[in-house]
Amino acid sequence: MTRKAACCGATAALVLAALLGAVPAPVSAGLAPWKMGVVAVKADSAFQEIAVRKGFYKEQGLDAEIIYQAGDIPTFRTLLGGLVDVVEISPANPMTAIEKGAKVKIVASFMPGLPFMLFGKDDIKEPKDLIGRVVAVTEPGTFPYLLTANVLKKHHVDPDKVQYLTVGGDADRMRAVLIGRADAAPAAIEFQAHLKPGYRTVFSFQRELPQWIRYTFVTSEKVIAERPGDLVKAMIAHAKGLRCAIAHKDETVTLMAELGTVDKKAVDWVYDWYVKNRLMNPNGDISRENLQWMQELSVGLGRQTKVLPFDQVATDAFQKKVIAAIGESKW
Repeated sequence: MTRKAACCGATAALVLAALLGAVPAPVSAGLAPWKMGVVAVKADSAFQEIAVRKGFYKEQGLDAEIIYQAGDIPTFRTLLGGLVDVVEISPANPMTAIEKGAKVKIVASFMPGLPFMLFGKDDIKEPKDLIGRVVAVTEPGTFPYLLTANVLKKHHVDPDKVQYLTVGGDADRMRAVLIGRADAAPAAIEFQAHLKPGYRTVFSFQRELPQWIRYTFVTSEKVIAERPGDLVKAMIAHAKGLRCAIAHKDETVTLMAELGTVDKKAVDWVYDWYVKNRLMNPNGDISRENLQWMQELSVGLGRQTKVLPFDQVATDAFQKKVIAAIGESKW
């Protein structure tokens, strides 16, 4: 497996290389290439990486490559541009794009739970305190922005009364808060350890938006038509990786520390929090109710004109094949 952290200039280089027909990395003999786009590497990327590290993709005949982007919109663009075979991102933007004609489908949800908090200055106690303040996001329309906007709407606060600072991934957003460029920012729970005097955890997005799905597997209709077998194999590998992560804490925490470039003690509690709150779904089934709820929120924000039927935005046919092949996890 090769791992690419593709942010800013690296992203441009990737696209340029694709356009210029650069020679791709050699594929292991007998293995079919498979590229998966995901959002900014951090400690919990271990739940995505472990399937590759443990060889579960190779068992399925796939040479897997994980490509990282700074946010869900840049990640989604790699799928729309045909640079990857599947992405693991929030379903919010794909569903909005499907209404506009994008040929993509949601096929599974292995990590639906939200590990995100809003961190901010001590004087920010509740959503209404964000009026007139600066919130750091990846860019307008991205996952952190949508989380914040929907919580504001829930508390009857106009999202446009908040200023948004475009800065990048979780670490960049937290840095913007701690150096005074922003007043608050959504970030993964692991960044709670970075808080210093004068800053606090304002609220949990999981509690505010309990039906919000963090990640779904999204692929193109082209992959569905041309590589349905490889799609199922990739999903089997990913599911086996998650099951391995749940069953083997120490190995997973070691990988979390490596990816987060921190000591194991710094992420041991993060692993426990993920497991306790059951943020992972090793069976990958999709909640139809939650997808509909998220679309209703998109309609409320003016991002969609109507709620689309499940079969237009998603299919559970491939997830059912995964369960038929490896059985249902009772975790």
